[in-house]
Amino acid sequence: MDVESNYDVEIVWKKAALVSDPSEDELRLLGAVLAELLVEVMLIEAEVEE
Repeated sequence: MDVESNYDVEIVWKKAALVSDPSEDELRLLGAVLAELLVEVMLIEAEVEE
């Protein structure tokens, strides 16, 4: 994950925290960001196990 992605995650997280009733698009974006983070964690775990 690069710096830009980390920045995007921070913006999405703050936006989600500020929106009491997030739109469907915002929820999709947050889900996509979380899915990307999950993949990164899985890749790191795979590297550690090797």
